[in-house]
Formats: sequence, C-alpha cells, structure tokens
Amino acid sequence: MPRFTIIPVDRNQPNANLIATDAGPVLAFIDRVRCGEADVLENGRYLFSASLESCGFWSVFHRSQ
Repeated sequence: MPRFTIIPVDRNQPNANLIATDAGPVLAFIDRVRCGEADVLENGRYLFSASLESCGFWSVFHRSQ
C-alpha cells in the first residue's frame, strides 16, 4: 500500500505519514489536523500540494521547482 507523507507549509507543524490505497484520504487528513496547506509525497516522491481555502474548497496544485 502507498505511504503518503504530508508536509505542512507551516514548518512549526510536524510531518505526518498516512498509509492508504489512494490519495483520497489525504485531503481529509490535512483538514483534520488543520494544517491548511501541505505538500504531499507518495512513497517519497512529490505528488501534489493542497490548500483548504476559506470558502471550504480545496485547491490542489503542483508547485514549480
């Protein structure tokens, strides 16, 4: 099963690991820990970044390197 690493943009919050069949539960996890915006890795590789907007919608995007 894939291992997802959630890296909050706010570096004061700790990284978290989540094992799931797909990336779906990652957004719920980001919301639950209230980190607001995070980068997500799957098995150590960058997958996407996500931000929960104030209106309640998710913004899922790729950061340019």
